[in-house]
Amino acid sequence: MGKRRPARPAPVVKATVDDEMAEDAAEDDSEVDIATASEGEESDGEEASGSAGGESDGDPGNNEEEEDDMDTDSQGSAQDSDEDAEASRRAKLRDTALNVEANVKKSGVVYLSSIPPGMNVAKLREIMSQYGALGRIYLEPDTKGGPKRRKPTDSMKHGQKYLEGWIEFKRKSVAKKVAACLNNSQIGGKRRSPYYESLWNIKYLNRFKWNHLTERLVHEKITRQHRLRQEIAQAKRQTNFFSQNIEKSKMLERIKRKKSKEGGDFAPLKTFEMRQRLTDAEIRSQPRSAAGPAVAISKSRTPAPPDNGIKNVLANLFPKR
Repeated sequence: MGKRRPARPAPVVKATVDDEMAEDAAEDDSEVDIATASEGEESDGEEASGSAGGESDGDPGNNEEEEDDMDTDSQGSAQDSDEDAEASRRAKLRDTALNVEANVKKSGVVYLSSIPPGMNVAKLREIMSQYGALGRIYLEPDTKGGPKRRKPTDSMKHGQKYLEGWIEFKRKSVAKKVAACLNNSQIGGKRRSPYYESLWNIKYLNRFKWNHLTERLVHEKITRQHRLRQEIAQAKRQTNFFSQNIEKSKMLERIKRKKSKEGGDFAPLKTFEMRQRLTDAEIRSQPRSAAGPAVAISKSRTPAPPDNGIKNVLANLFPKR
């Protein structure tokens, strides 16, 4: 029997080459898949980073808008609070003005024609506050320095003297009652007080308010200042006129002495003399004969000669029987 041929083995090289080619293709595919996957991951990362960056970029803008909204709200609330405060202040002022006007209408003023010696605002308020609520008190000081009065006591040496005064009561009904009850009554109080035996001279001023008193005082002050300015101007004019006359008289004396030394005649210049009006005291001091030209009439009168014409008329009217 013949020997059997051994089976021919499969071509290993080719298979190996095919396997290598398959492995290379698989590797290439895997590399492509890996690259694609890496590219996809990179793109996903970029998108994620982009989205994250967009979100991070959008947060500051939103915060700024929110801050602006908060600032606007705070400013609006502050303006509202300021307007409310201003409105409340105006309301308070309006209420205060209305209350003051109502109190002025209800108030009453009394007038004191004479102030006792030793009386001042504090003591007057202490006495008058017993009868009702008081407002303002004004006493006119004595600044004219009239005739000398009696010697002041120890408690009056440094006290101010007053001429007249006004007292404001919160209620006009109280002012009327006080004026009616205390007028011509004794002040009283402590016996050692300087005004113990003095009398009240009080009068209620109907429809008279405190603003009328202030207006009167202001008017008197302006009038006094105007009169003082006029007196000062008059005194200046008189002084200037007197000084000018003195200068003229000195000049005339110099001219007269110069002419007398030269031996010439001197003709005096005409000067203007101002006749000043007499005062009341000078007029009263003059006798009555000097007040005006009076004609002296003698008491001894000579009888007038008889008139014959009158006798004839009477004889015709009343014939003799």
